[in-house]
Amino acid sequence: MKIYFPKADPVVTPNGAIAFSAQVKSTGRIISVEITEEALRAHFGAKSRNPHDLISAFIGGKRRIHKVARRKILLTTTERYLLVAADF
Repeated sequence: MKIYFPKADPVVTPNGAIAFSAQVKSTGRIISVEITEEALRAHFGAKSRNPHDLISAFIGGKRRIHKVARRKILLTTTERYLLVAADF
């Protein structure tokens, strides 16, 4: 199963996570993925809960974040995935 990440701006959720989408190439199924503020601060250098800091950390770590998201998506089937600090 091939997973790709459509080019779209990440969104900061009310709980401080960053939300983004993944898509299964063969079926077109859209999958919602979030990475927690804690993970962004612990592993990607977000300095605060400020949306600018969170988005900057996400953009800087996007390659690694997508790699971990892809791995989680391939392991289980659900419509929403949450990436936490322990995933990294």
